[in-house]
Amino acid sequence: MSLDAFGIVGTLQAGHFEVERAVAEGGFAVVYRALHRAFRAPVALKCLKIPGAMTAEQRSSFLEKFRAEAELLFRLSSITPHVVRPLQVGTLDLPGRFVPFLALEWLDGESLDAVRERRAAAGKPPMSIHKLVKVLAPVAKALSIAHHLPSPDGHVAVIHCDLKPENLYVAQTATGDTMKILDFGIARVKDATSAIAGRTSGSGGAAAFTPGYGAPEQWDPEQFGQTGPWTDVWGLAITMVELLLGRAAIEGALGTMMSITIDPKRRPTPRTLGLTVSDRIENAMLGALQVDPKVRTQDIRTFWSELEAAIGLPPSLVAPDPRAEPLRSDPPPSMRRIPSLPPLGPSSFEPPPGAPNPDTRAQPGSILAELDSGAPKQTAPSPLPPARDDDADLARGFVLQQPYRPRPPPPVARYHVGIQRDEEGPGLFEKLTGPLKLVGLALVIAIADQIHTQQTGHFFTLGPARPFWASAGLVAVAVVIAFVRLMRD
Repeated sequence: MSLDAFGIVGTLQAGHFEVERAVAEGGFAVVYRALHRAFRAPVALKCLKIPGAMTAEQRSSFLEKFRAEAELLFRLSSITPHVVRPLQVGTLDLPGRFVPFLALEWLDGESLDAVRERRAAAGKPPMSIHKLVKVLAPVAKALSIAHHLPSPDGHVAVIHCDLKPENLYVAQTATGDTMKILDFGIARVKDATSAIAGRTSGSGGAAAFTPGYGAPEQWDPEQFGQTGPWTDVWGLAITMVELLLGRAAIEGALGTMMSITIDPKRRPTPRTLGLTVSDRIENAMLGALQVDPKVRTQDIRTFWSELEAAIGLPPSLVAPDPRAEPLRSDPPPSMRRIPSLPPLGPSSFEPPPGAPNPDTRAQPGSILAELDSGAPKQTAPSPLPPARDDDADLARGFVLQQPYRPRPPPPVARYHVGIQRDEEGPGLFEKLTGPLKLVGLALVIAIADQIHTQQTGHFFTLGPARPFWASAGLVAVAVVIAFVRLMRD
Protein backbone atom coordinates (compact mmCIF):
# COMPACT_ATOMS: atom_id res chain seq x y z
CA MET A 1 0.00 0.00 0.00
CA SER A 2 1.38 3.43 -1.00
CA LEU A 3 2.31 5.82 1.80
CA ASP A 4 1.46 8.81 -0.40
CA ALA A 5 -1.97 9.42 1.17
CA PHE A 6 -2.20 12.95 -0.24
CA GLY A 7 -0.90 12.16 -3.73
CA ILE A 8 1.74 14.91 -3.70
CA VAL A 9 4.88 12.96 -4.68
CA GLY A 10 6.43 14.68 -7.69
CA THR A 11 4.65 18.01 -7.07
CA LEU A 12 5.80 21.44 -5.88
CA GLN A 13 4.16 22.50 -2.63
CA ALA A 14 4.01 25.93 -0.96
CA GLY A 15 6.29 27.34 -3.68
CA HIS A 16 9.44 25.83 -2.19
CA PHE A 17 9.17 22.11 -1.62
CA GLU A 18 9.71 19.53 -4.38
CA VAL A 19 8.15 16.42 -2.85
CA GLU A 20 10.34 13.38 -3.58
CA ARG A 21 8.76 10.49 -1.69
CA ALA A 22 6.65 9.46 1.29
CA VAL A 23 8.74 7.94 4.07
CA ALA A 24 6.29 7.23 6.90
CA GLU A 25 2.57 7.23 7.66
CA GLY A 26 0.70 7.14 10.95
CA GLY A 27 -2.84 7.65 12.09
CA PHE A 28 -2.37 11.40 12.35
CA ALA A 29 0.18 12.41 9.71
CA VAL A 30 2.24 11.44 6.67
CA VAL A 31 5.93 12.37 6.48
CA TYR A 32 7.48 13.14 3.10
CA ARG A 33 11.03 13.83 2.04
CA ALA A 34 11.17 17.01 -0.04
CA LEU A 35 13.84 19.25 -1.54
CA HIS A 36 13.82 22.91 -0.57
CA ARG A 37 14.29 24.77 -3.86
CA ALA A 38 15.97 27.84 -2.41
CA PHE A 39 18.37 26.01 -0.09
CA ARG A 40 18.82 22.90 -2.28
CA ALA A 41 18.64 20.82 0.86
CA PRO A 42 16.31 17.98 1.95
CA VAL A 43 13.56 18.65 4.48
CA ALA A 44 10.87 16.54 6.14
CA LEU A 45 7.27 17.56 5.42
CA LYS A 46 4.93 16.40 8.17
CA CYS A 47 1.43 16.62 6.65
CA LEU A 48 -1.50 16.30 9.03
CA LYS A 49 -4.64 14.26 8.44
CA ILE A 50 -7.41 16.69 9.35
CA PRO A 51 -11.14 15.81 9.32
CA GLY A 52 -12.73 17.05 6.11
CA ALA A 53 -15.91 18.36 7.78
CA MET A 54 -14.18 21.35 9.39
CA THR A 55 -15.76 24.74 8.79
CA ALA A 56 -13.76 27.73 7.56
CA GLU A 57 -13.75 29.14 11.10
CA GLN A 58 -12.52 25.85 12.55
CA ARG A 59 -9.76 25.65 9.94
CA SER A 60 -8.61 29.16 10.76
CA SER A 61 -8.64 28.45 14.51
CA PHE A 62 -6.77 25.18 14.06
CA LEU A 63 -4.13 26.73 11.81
CA GLU A 64 -3.52 29.49 14.34
CA LYS A 65 -2.94 26.90 17.09
CA PHE A 66 -0.70 24.93 14.77
CA ARG A 67 1.38 28.03 14.02
CA ALA A 68 1.65 28.78 17.75
CA GLU A 69 3.00 25.29 18.41
CA ALA A 70 5.45 25.62 15.50
CA GLU A 71 6.64 28.94 16.93
CA LEU A 72 7.09 27.30 20.31
CA LEU A 73 9.08 24.46 18.76
CA PHE A 74 11.29 26.93 16.88
CA ARG A 75 12.12 28.80 20.09
CA LEU A 76 12.90 25.60 21.94
CA SER A 77 15.11 24.23 19.14
CA SER A 78 17.01 27.55 19.15
CA ILE A 79 18.03 26.92 22.75
CA THR A 80 18.84 23.21 22.60
CA PRO A 81 20.18 21.26 19.59
CA HIS A 82 18.47 18.08 20.82
CA VAL A 83 15.01 19.12 19.60
CA VAL A 84 14.25 18.78 15.87
CA ARG A 85 14.19 22.23 14.25
CA PRO A 86 11.12 23.50 12.32
CA LEU A 87 11.65 25.51 9.14
CA GLN A 88 8.19 26.50 7.93
CA VAL A 89 4.49 26.00 8.66
CA GLY A 90 1.65 26.25 6.15
CA THR A 91 -0.90 24.29 4.10
CA LEU A 92 -0.50 22.12 1.00
CA ASP A 93 -1.60 23.41 -2.42
CA LEU A 94 -4.49 20.97 -2.78
CA PRO A 95 -7.79 22.43 -4.09
CA GLY A 96 -10.70 21.66 -1.81
CA ARG A 97 -8.55 19.99 0.89
CA PHE A 98 -7.20 21.41 4.12
CA VAL A 99 -3.81 19.80 4.82
CA PRO A 100 -1.57 21.72 7.24
CA PHE A 101 2.13 20.84 7.11
CA LEU A 102 5.23 21.47 9.15
CA ALA A 103 8.59 21.53 7.38
CA LEU A 104 11.38 20.18 9.61
CA GLU A 105 15.09 19.62 9.30
CA TRP A 106 15.82 16.32 7.57
CA LEU A 107 17.48 13.76 9.83
CA ASP A 108 19.53 10.76 8.75
CA GLY A 109 19.74 8.09 11.41
CA GLU A 110 17.53 5.74 13.39
CA SER A 111 14.96 5.91 16.19
CA LEU A 112 15.56 4.08 19.45
CA ASP A 113 12.52 1.97 18.62
CA ALA A 114 14.26 0.76 15.45
CA VAL A 115 17.49 0.19 17.40
CA ARG A 116 15.61 -1.94 19.92
CA GLU A 117 14.00 -4.05 17.19
CA ARG A 118 17.28 -4.47 15.31
CA ARG A 119 19.07 -5.64 18.46
CA ALA A 120 16.30 -8.16 19.12
CA ALA A 121 16.46 -9.45 15.53
CA ALA A 122 20.24 -9.90 15.88
CA GLY A 123 19.82 -11.89 19.09
CA LYS A 124 21.43 -9.22 21.27
CA PRO A 125 20.18 -8.50 24.79
CA PRO A 126 18.28 -5.29 25.52
CA MET A 127 20.13 -2.10 26.33
CA SER A 128 21.41 -1.65 29.86
CA ILE A 129 20.73 1.09 32.37
CA HIS A 130 24.33 2.34 32.12
CA LYS A 131 24.11 2.68 28.36
CA LEU A 132 20.67 4.29 28.50
CA VAL A 133 21.73 6.93 31.03
CA LYS A 134 24.64 7.86 28.78
CA VAL A 135 22.62 7.89 25.55
CA LEU A 136 19.56 9.66 26.96
CA ALA A 137 21.41 12.34 28.96
CA PRO A 138 20.89 14.93 26.15
CA VAL A 139 17.18 14.04 26.07
CA ALA A 140 16.83 14.63 29.82
CA LYS A 141 18.66 17.95 29.48
CA ALA A 142 16.45 19.09 26.58
CA LEU A 143 13.28 18.17 28.50
CA SER A 144 14.52 20.04 31.56
CA ILE A 145 15.08 23.11 29.39
CA ALA A 146 11.65 22.75 27.77
CA HIS A 147 9.96 22.58 31.17
CA HIS A 148 11.56 25.89 32.17
CA LEU A 149 11.63 27.82 28.90
CA PRO A 150 12.38 31.52 29.52
CA SER A 151 9.85 34.10 28.37
CA PRO A 152 9.23 37.81 29.07
CA ASP A 153 6.73 36.81 31.79
CA GLY A 154 8.97 34.27 33.49
CA HIS A 155 9.55 30.59 32.90
CA VAL A 156 6.92 28.56 31.05
CA ALA A 157 6.51 24.80 30.79
CA VAL A 158 6.55 23.17 27.35
CA ILE A 159 5.36 19.58 27.74
CA HIS A 160 5.98 16.89 25.12
CA CYS A 161 3.18 14.54 26.27
CA ASP A 162 4.09 11.73 23.86
CA LEU A 163 7.56 10.50 24.78
CA LYS A 164 8.36 7.04 23.41
CA PRO A 165 11.31 5.27 21.71
CA GLU A 166 9.86 6.14 18.30
CA ASN A 167 10.19 9.87 19.10
CA LEU A 168 13.81 9.64 20.29
CA TYR A 169 16.06 9.73 17.23
CA VAL A 170 19.79 9.14 16.82
CA ALA A 171 20.68 11.65 14.10
CA GLN A 172 23.94 11.25 12.19
CA THR A 173 25.69 14.60 11.68
CA ALA A 174 29.06 15.79 10.41
CA THR A 175 30.30 16.15 14.01
CA GLY A 176 29.01 12.77 15.20
CA ASP A 177 25.72 11.26 16.30
CA THR A 178 23.33 13.35 18.38
CA MET A 179 20.02 12.62 20.05
CA LYS A 180 16.94 14.45 18.76
CA ILE A 181 13.45 14.61 20.27
CA LEU A 182 10.71 14.44 17.63
CA ASP A 183 7.09 15.62 17.70
CA PHE A 184 7.31 18.34 20.35
CA GLY A 185 3.91 20.09 20.37
CA ILE A 186 2.15 17.50 18.20
CA ALA A 187 0.17 16.25 21.22
CA ARG A 188 -1.44 19.69 21.57
CA VAL A 189 -2.24 19.72 17.87
CA LYS A 190 -3.84 16.28 18.25
CA ASP A 191 -5.85 17.63 21.18
CA ALA A 192 -7.21 20.42 19.00
CA THR A 193 -8.08 17.96 16.23
CA SER A 194 -9.76 15.60 18.70
CA ALA A 195 -11.93 18.42 20.02
CA ILE A 196 -12.97 19.46 16.52
CA ALA A 197 -13.68 15.88 15.45
CA GLY A 198 -15.55 15.04 18.65
CA ARG A 199 -13.06 12.37 19.73
CA THR A 200 -11.63 11.83 23.20
CA SER A 201 -8.07 11.13 24.22
CA GLY A 202 -7.08 7.50 24.25
CA SER A 203 -9.98 6.34 22.09
CA GLY A 204 -8.03 5.86 18.92
CA GLY A 205 -8.13 7.92 15.73
CA ALA A 206 -6.61 11.29 16.49
CA ALA A 207 -5.81 10.41 20.09
CA ALA A 208 -3.61 12.98 21.80
CA PHE A 209 -1.17 10.36 23.10
CA THR A 210 0.09 6.88 22.33
CA PRO A 211 -1.82 4.53 24.69
CA GLY A 212 1.15 2.33 25.65
CA TYR A 213 3.05 5.40 26.91
CA GLY A 214 0.22 7.59 28.22
CA ALA A 215 0.31 8.72 31.85
CA PRO A 216 -2.77 8.30 34.10
CA GLU A 217 -3.67 11.99 33.75
CA GLN A 218 -3.79 11.55 29.98
CA TRP A 219 -6.17 8.60 30.29
CA ASP A 220 -8.42 10.22 32.89
CA PRO A 221 -7.79 13.96 33.40
CA GLU A 222 -10.98 14.33 35.49
CA GLN A 223 -9.60 11.97 38.14
CA PHE A 224 -5.86 12.68 37.95
CA GLY A 225 -5.73 16.31 36.82
CA GLN A 226 -3.92 18.04 34.01
CA THR A 227 -0.67 17.22 32.27
CA GLY A 228 2.58 18.88 33.29
CA PRO A 229 6.32 18.19 33.63
CA TRP A 230 5.37 15.11 35.68
CA THR A 231 3.74 13.71 32.50
CA ASP A 232 7.07 13.75 30.68
CA VAL A 233 8.70 12.16 33.75
CA TRP A 234 6.31 9.24 33.22
CA GLY A 235 7.01 9.17 29.47
CA LEU A 236 10.78 9.11 29.87
CA ALA A 237 10.59 6.45 32.61
CA ILE A 238 8.26 4.12 30.68
CA THR A 239 10.45 4.57 27.59
CA MET A 240 13.54 3.52 29.54
CA VAL A 241 11.73 0.51 31.02
CA GLU A 242 10.79 -0.62 27.50
CA LEU A 243 14.36 -0.27 26.24
CA LEU A 244 15.65 -2.16 29.29
CA LEU A 245 13.06 -4.87 28.77
CA GLY A 246 13.44 -5.14 25.00
CA ARG A 247 9.68 -5.00 24.43
CA ALA A 248 6.70 -2.82 25.28
CA ALA A 249 6.23 -2.33 29.01
CA ILE A 250 2.46 -1.79 28.71
CA GLU A 251 0.63 -3.62 25.92
CA GLY A 252 -2.70 -5.21 25.03
CA ALA A 253 -6.14 -3.83 24.25
CA LEU A 254 -6.96 -0.22 25.16
CA GLY A 255 -8.86 -1.30 28.27
CA THR A 256 -5.99 -3.50 29.42
CA MET A 257 -3.41 -0.75 28.94
CA MET A 258 -5.56 1.75 30.80
CA SER A 259 -6.15 -0.62 33.73
CA ILE A 260 -2.40 -1.30 34.08
CA THR A 261 -1.62 2.41 33.90
CA ILE A 262 -4.05 3.53 36.60
CA ASP A 263 -3.76 0.52 38.96
CA PRO A 264 -1.52 1.50 41.94
CA LYS A 265 -0.65 -2.18 42.55
CA ARG A 266 0.56 -2.85 38.99
CA ARG A 267 3.45 -0.46 38.50
CA PRO A 268 5.42 -1.21 35.28
CA THR A 269 8.81 -0.93 36.96
CA PRO A 270 11.88 -3.00 35.97
CA ARG A 271 11.56 -5.48 38.84
CA THR A 272 7.82 -5.90 38.33
CA LEU A 273 8.55 -6.90 34.73
CA GLY A 274 11.25 -9.39 35.69
CA LEU A 275 14.46 -7.36 35.41
CA THR A 276 17.23 -7.38 38.00
CA VAL A 277 18.20 -3.86 39.05
CA SER A 278 19.51 -2.23 42.21
CA ASP A 279 17.19 -0.87 44.88
CA ARG A 280 18.05 2.72 43.97
CA ILE A 281 17.23 2.22 40.30
CA GLU A 282 13.95 0.49 41.16
CA ASN A 283 13.01 3.27 43.58
CA ALA A 284 13.79 5.96 41.02
CA MET A 285 11.59 4.23 38.44
CA LEU A 286 8.86 3.60 41.00
CA GLY A 287 8.77 7.29 41.90
CA ALA A 288 8.55 8.27 38.23
CA LEU A 289 5.72 5.78 37.52
CA GLN A 290 3.37 6.59 40.40
CA VAL A 291 -0.30 6.78 39.42
CA ASP A 292 -1.08 9.98 41.31
CA PRO A 293 0.77 12.90 39.68
CA LYS A 294 0.98 14.61 43.08
CA VAL A 295 2.97 11.69 44.47
CA ARG A 296 5.00 11.08 41.32
CA THR A 297 8.47 12.58 40.83
CA GLN A 298 7.63 16.11 39.77
CA ASP A 299 10.42 17.04 37.37
CA ILE A 300 12.96 15.53 35.00
CA ARG A 301 15.91 16.96 36.91
CA THR A 302 15.02 15.10 40.10
CA PHE A 303 14.32 11.84 38.28
CA TRP A 304 17.53 12.00 36.27
CA SER A 305 19.66 12.89 39.28
CA GLU A 306 18.26 9.85 41.13
CA LEU A 307 19.20 7.57 38.23
CA GLU A 308 22.70 9.06 37.97
CA ALA A 309 23.27 8.64 41.70
CA ALA A 310 22.04 5.04 41.47
CA ILE A 311 24.82 4.14 39.02
CA GLY A 312 27.54 6.23 40.65
CA LEU A 313 27.45 9.41 38.57
CA PRO A 314 27.33 13.01 39.84
CA PRO A 315 24.26 15.04 38.84
CA SER A 316 24.48 16.55 35.36
CA LEU A 317 21.32 18.68 35.43
CA VAL A 318 20.99 21.86 37.47
CA ALA A 319 18.03 24.09 38.12
CA PRO A 320 17.51 26.89 35.57
CA ASP A 321 19.08 30.26 36.34
CA PRO A 322 16.26 32.75 37.09
CA ARG A 323 18.56 35.52 35.86
CA ALA A 324 18.65 34.01 32.35
CA GLU A 325 17.76 36.48 29.61
CA PRO A 326 14.12 35.98 28.54
CA LEU A 327 12.91 35.57 24.98
CA ARG A 328 12.24 38.78 23.11
CA SER A 329 8.66 38.15 21.99
CA ASP A 330 5.59 36.98 23.86
CA PRO A 331 5.06 33.20 24.19
CA PRO A 332 2.12 31.52 22.47
CA PRO A 333 -1.04 31.48 24.61
CA SER A 334 -0.96 27.67 24.72
CA MET A 335 2.08 27.63 27.03
CA ARG A 336 1.07 27.03 30.65
CA ARG A 337 3.06 28.89 33.26
CA ILE A 338 4.59 27.14 36.25
CA PRO A 339 6.84 28.53 38.99
CA SER A 340 10.54 28.12 38.33
CA LEU A 341 12.58 25.83 40.55
CA PRO A 342 15.17 27.32 42.92
CA PRO A 343 18.72 27.20 41.56
CA LEU A 344 21.20 24.72 42.95
CA GLY A 345 24.28 26.04 44.64
CA PRO A 346 27.71 25.62 43.08
CA SER A 347 28.97 22.07 43.18
CA SER A 348 32.17 21.25 45.01
CA PHE A 349 32.34 17.78 43.51
CA GLU A 350 35.70 16.65 42.29
CA PRO A 351 35.82 13.08 40.99
CA PRO A 352 38.35 10.87 42.79
CA PRO A 353 40.61 8.48 40.93
CA GLY A 354 38.56 5.88 39.09
CA ALA A 355 35.28 7.78 39.51
CA PRO A 356 32.90 8.33 36.58
CA ASN A 357 33.63 11.44 34.56
CA PRO A 358 30.44 13.36 33.79
CA ASP A 359 32.03 15.15 30.86
CA THR A 360 32.20 11.94 28.84
CA ARG A 361 28.42 11.89 28.59
CA ALA A 362 28.42 15.00 26.43
CA GLN A 363 31.15 13.96 24.03
CA PRO A 364 30.06 13.63 20.38
CA GLY A 365 30.58 10.30 18.72
CA SER A 366 28.83 7.38 17.14
CA ILE A 367 25.84 6.63 19.35
CA LEU A 368 24.58 3.96 16.97
CA ALA A 369 27.94 2.19 17.11
CA GLU A 370 27.85 2.51 20.89
CA LEU A 371 24.42 0.90 21.03
CA ASP A 372 25.46 -1.93 18.73
CA SER A 373 28.83 -2.63 20.34
CA GLY A 374 29.65 -5.74 22.36
CA ALA A 375 31.98 -5.88 25.32
CA PRO A 376 34.23 -8.40 27.06
CA LYS A 377 33.32 -9.65 30.50
CA GLN A 378 34.13 -7.31 33.35
CA THR A 379 36.89 -8.76 35.51
CA ALA A 380 37.52 -6.04 38.08
CA PRO A 381 34.99 -5.48 40.90
CA SER A 382 32.74 -2.50 40.29
CA PRO A 383 30.56 -0.40 42.62
CA LEU A 384 27.94 -0.22 39.87
CA PRO A 385 24.95 -2.58 39.70
CA PRO A 386 25.39 -5.80 37.69
CA ALA A 387 25.58 -4.96 34.00
CA ARG A 388 24.66 -7.01 30.96
CA ASP A 389 26.92 -8.01 28.09
CA ASP A 390 27.80 -4.65 26.60
CA ASP A 391 28.20 -2.55 29.74
CA ALA A 392 31.88 -3.08 30.57
CA ASP A 393 33.15 -0.92 27.74
CA LEU A 394 30.65 1.78 28.64
CA ALA A 395 31.69 1.73 32.30
CA ARG A 396 35.34 2.01 31.27
CA GLY A 397 34.41 4.99 29.12
CA PHE A 398 33.49 6.90 32.28
CA VAL A 399 36.76 6.16 34.19
CA LEU A 400 39.47 8.78 34.40
CA GLN A 401 43.07 7.58 34.26
CA GLN A 402 44.13 10.37 36.64
CA PRO A 403 42.29 12.51 39.17
CA TYR A 404 40.70 15.56 37.65
CA ARG A 405 42.52 18.80 38.44
CA PRO A 406 41.66 22.16 36.91
CA ARG A 407 44.53 23.65 34.93
CA PRO A 408 45.91 27.01 36.09
CA PRO A 409 45.40 29.86 33.63
CA PRO A 410 48.41 30.65 31.40
CA PRO A 411 50.51 33.71 32.30
CA VAL A 412 49.35 36.90 30.61
CA ALA A 413 52.05 38.83 28.77
CA ARG A 414 51.77 42.63 29.08
CA TYR A 415 52.91 44.67 26.11
CA HIS A 416 52.45 48.16 24.80
CA VAL A 417 52.35 48.72 21.05
CA GLY A 418 55.86 49.36 19.77
CA ILE A 419 57.42 49.81 23.22
CA GLN A 420 58.20 47.07 25.69
CA ARG A 421 57.92 48.18 29.30
CA ASP A 422 58.11 46.64 32.72
CA GLU A 423 55.02 46.47 34.85
CA GLU A 424 55.98 49.24 37.34
CA GLY A 425 57.00 52.03 34.94
CA PRO A 426 54.57 54.61 33.52
CA GLY A 427 53.26 54.10 30.03
CA LEU A 428 53.75 56.39 27.05
CA PHE A 429 50.35 58.00 27.51
CA GLU A 430 51.09 58.74 31.19
CA LYS A 431 54.39 60.38 30.24
CA LEU A 432 52.77 62.67 27.68
CA THR A 433 49.64 63.58 29.67
CA GLY A 434 51.10 66.77 31.15
CA PRO A 435 52.60 68.10 27.88
CA LEU A 436 49.38 67.37 26.03
CA LYS A 437 47.40 69.37 28.59
CA LEU A 438 49.73 72.35 28.05
CA VAL A 439 49.27 72.07 24.27
CA GLY A 440 45.49 71.98 24.75
CA LEU A 441 45.56 75.11 26.91
CA ALA A 442 47.69 76.85 24.28
CA LEU A 443 45.18 76.04 21.57
CA VAL A 444 42.30 77.43 23.64
CA ILE A 445 44.16 80.72 24.21
CA ALA A 446 45.10 81.04 20.53
CA ILE A 447 41.54 80.35 19.35
CA ALA A 448 40.10 82.89 21.83
CA ASP A 449 42.57 85.52 20.64
CA GLN A 450 41.68 84.87 17.01
CA ILE A 451 37.92 85.14 17.66
CA HIS A 452 38.38 88.47 19.52
CA THR A 453 40.46 89.92 16.67
CA GLN A 454 37.82 88.94 14.04
CA GLN A 455 34.91 90.42 16.02
CA THR A 456 36.51 93.73 17.18
CA GLY A 457 38.97 94.39 14.38
CA HIS A 458 41.94 94.95 16.71
CA PHE A 459 44.27 92.76 18.75
CA PHE A 460 43.61 91.95 22.41
CA THR A 461 46.57 92.90 24.60
CA LEU A 462 47.53 92.60 28.21
CA GLY A 463 49.82 95.61 28.58
CA PRO A 464 52.56 95.25 25.99
CA ALA A 465 51.95 91.47 25.49
CA ARG A 466 49.39 89.50 23.48
CA PRO A 467 47.79 86.22 24.71
CA PHE A 468 48.80 84.59 21.42
CA TRP A 469 52.43 84.93 22.44
CA ALA A 470 51.67 83.04 25.70
CA SER A 471 50.15 80.14 23.74
CA ALA A 472 53.36 79.82 21.71
CA GLY A 473 55.38 79.71 24.91
CA LEU A 474 53.16 77.00 26.39
CA VAL A 475 53.69 74.83 23.29
CA ALA A 476 57.45 75.25 23.58
CA VAL A 477 57.39 74.28 27.28
CA ALA A 478 55.25 71.20 26.47
CA VAL A 479 57.75 70.03 23.84
CA VAL A 480 60.66 70.38 26.25
CA ILE A 481 58.88 68.47 29.04
CA ALA A 482 57.88 65.65 26.67
CA PHE A 483 61.44 65.35 25.34
CA VAL A 484 62.92 65.17 28.84
CA ARG A 485 60.44 62.51 30.00
CA LEU A 486 61.03 60.30 26.96
CA MET A 487 64.82 60.55 27.17
CA ARG A 488 64.82 59.77 30.92
CA ASP A 489 63.88 56.07 30.28
